Amino acid sequence: MFEKTMADDFKGKKEDESSNEEDSDQEDSDVSDNELDDSTEARDGATTNTSVQNPFYTTEDHDDSDSEVSEDDSELEGDSDGKEEGSDVDSDDSDDDSDSSGGEEDDSKDKSEEAPATNDEDYLLEMLKSAREKKVRDCPPDIKLKQAVTDISFHPDENILALSNILGEISLFRYANEENKIERKVKMHKSGVRCLEYSQQGDKIISGGKDKLVKVLNLETGKVEAGSMSHSSALYSVASMEHGAVSGDEDGTVKIWDFRTNKCVLSSKRFDEFVSSFYLQETKNRLIASSGEGTIQSWDLRMNKADTQSEVYASELNCVAAVREETKLVVGDADGTLYIFNENQYGY
Repeated sequence: MFEKTMADDFKGKKEDESSNEEDSDQEDSDVSDNELDDSTEARDGATTNTSVQNPFYTTEDHDDSDSEVSEDDSELEGDSDGKEEGSDVDSDDSDDDSDSSGGEEDDSKDKSEEAPATNDEDYLLEMLKSAREKKVRDCPPDIKLKQAVTDISFHPDENILALSNILGEISLFRYANEENKIERKVKMHKSGVRCLEYSQQGDKIISGGKDKLVKVLNLETGKVEAGSMSHSSALYSVASMEHGAVSGDEDGTVKIWDFRTNKCVLSSKRFDEFVSSFYLQETKNRLIASSGEGTIQSWDLRMNKADTQSEVYASELNCVAAVREETKLVVGDADGTLYIFNENQYGY
């Protein structure tokens, strides 16, 4: 009896426990159904909001996440604002840098402006210094004279220059790159010296003056040799020969002088105007002269007579010379024209 009662009690307890478990299972299913309904409503709400959301999250959790995102966004906006403020600071710094660079540019400009001034000062100092220093000349200095120079002639061997002036004086200068020194000054003619020439040996100077005389200065003795060498008019040109000289005057007369006898060995009047220049070809025994009337005349020195005369040119002829081993004759006129002739082909 007792055992039956214990069995019935144990069986009643089992039934109670099973009924309790069924009630708990029913409650759990109700809870899961509720949760499923909530998630379905949340999904429907998310669909209406056009955004995809996790169905296992509640709406409140989603709102919290949105608020967190908005806070993060606000923090990002704050950071961006900070960056903008920082950019303002950077811009201020850049302005400061630009100001400093501008100052450096101004300094460089000032230096560049000072540089040319410094260069100019250096150049001026160098010029003053070079002006004070004694320069090495590559040519003789100028010879300055009080009186007008009428003619010049160079010594054939030495660095000596003879000058004549309108007062009838002849001055001898020894020239060099360092300086010029006057060696002698001689009164040759009463009036102006028209022409002068060194002798071929360089021991004499021949001169012709306005006083119609031809004179010779002996450089060894320093004496003036005056003979009967004269013209009927003022002298215009002279040239030296081996043992004498040739002279021409304003009237067109040519005379050849022998210094060994101080006599005239040839007198020829072939021009109507002054005899401007001579060219002597002693190896060919020929004398050539140009004239103010515009003609060229030659003389045969072997035969001691006039040879060939040219046609009359448009202007007066002032000078004559030979080139190319004396095979070409060059004559210059008053208009600046040079005439070039083959040998012995200037006449007719």
